[in-house]
Amino acid sequence: MKFDMKVTAHIDTDRPDKILRASYKTVDWGARRIMKRARQLVPVDTGALKRSIEIKDIAGGKAIGPDTDYDAYVEFGTGPHIIKPIRANVLHWVDKSGKDHFATVVHHPGTRKQPYMRPALDENKKVIMDHLAGLVRKALR
Repeated sequence: MKFDMKVTAHIDTDRPDKILRASYKTVDWGARRIMKRARQLVPVDTGALKRSIEIKDIAGGKAIGPDTDYDAYVEFGTGPHIIKPIRANVLHWVDKSGKDHFATVVHHPGTRKQPYMRPALDENKKVIMDHLAGLVRKALR
């Protein structure tokens, strides 16, 4: 799951370089804010999901997000589903008390959503746009 932040604009001014630099600065600054906030909000079990939240350069902007097999399940939750063994005859897991469990099928009730990326983006949208507006105003002086 990735949340992309891109800046595209038609710049009709005699100072396009300054405005473009302001846009790039804002994208970098905003991406770091979103990443930092997402890392604060993400639920932590082993810490792998939190550590996987990174910023990557993409065409026209930055991509901010985690890179695990399960990040979307944490962000959006899951509905009820059936779990069956793939490479074995039975499933095996150990619960929090240390007790072993075995089953040929599990009727999982699903997991609740625990959003961390969307809130990180939503909390920062306005401040990022205000930051960009300030830099553009400064560039136009």
